[in-house]
Amino acid sequence: LQITIQAASYIQADESRIMVQLRKEKTNKKKWKMHRGQMWVYLDPVKKLVLFDYESGRAKKHALVILDRFAGTVQTDAYGVYDSIAKSKPDLTLAGCNTHVRRKFYEALSNDEENAAKVLACYQPIYAIEAECREKNLSPEQRLKVRQEKAVPLMNKLHELVTALLDHTMPDQPLGKAVRHALDRWPHLQEYLKDGRLEICNNLVENHIRPLALGRKNYLFAGSEEGARRLAMFLSFCGTCRPNKVNPLHWFTDVLERIDQHSIQKLDELLPRQWKQLRDQAILQD
Repeated sequence: LQITIQAASYIQADESRIMVQLRKEKTNKKKWKMHRGQMWVYLDPVKKLVLFDYESGRAKKHALVILDRFAGTVQTDAYGVYDSIAKSKPDLTLAGCNTHVRRKFYEALSNDEENAAKVLACYQPIYAIEAECREKNLSPEQRLKVRQEKAVPLMNKLHELVTALLDHTMPDQPLGKAVRHALDRWPHLQEYLKDGRLEICNNLVENHIRPLALGRKNYLFAGSEEGARRLAMFLSFCGTCRPNKVNPLHWFTDVLERIDQHSIQKLDELLPRQWKQLRDQAILQD
């Protein structure tokens, strides 16, 4: 999965915390301590592949474990680590998340309902275009054409409105923060207008984090860093099964039975998407 994700030309990225139990030195009276680690999550929306990568922290070096060998477009929220990586990697382009920006204006309704509502109203037809594209199951080329014809004028109108609000808002107020954040991210927010493969927002990868968030309320923590890495592996495989409409139990059962006899040069055939296609074509035989 890691190699396939790194070979893609467009991915979404996000990260989420996970508590990990670590063993302390024997000289310390307490045997265990809790450490806040991070699950870095990468999604290829085109091939419907998801990779969870457990790392001990949220610093740039941890994101580079995957992104150092990636060239293409990474769609993220506004976390500064991705900006720092993009500055040092000319072959990496950042695309922004319009939902993340829109959410800040929603939160600003209690501060300045009139002006925040105007921005949200501008966003409504923009998202309606994306909904229409999904309903019609348009190809990337068709979606790009629709966006260029319909979404570009609306995004320009949105930019004019947000820019006009800049001189009429206080930077320490919710609406002022939303306005400045939107303008700071604006070049990245427009990337989806240039490529029909790109999504308008980062919601798809955020949806894949939900099982991890649910797990935090159940198993609470990973028993070790090795346990966290194993959890990342299972989340990756199960997360890839779901969008490809593959039953994880059926996939695990079949793959574990055949993997020791399968060519190591063709292991990618056993990834859920390829496995389903080959099973449908009756190429993988018992």
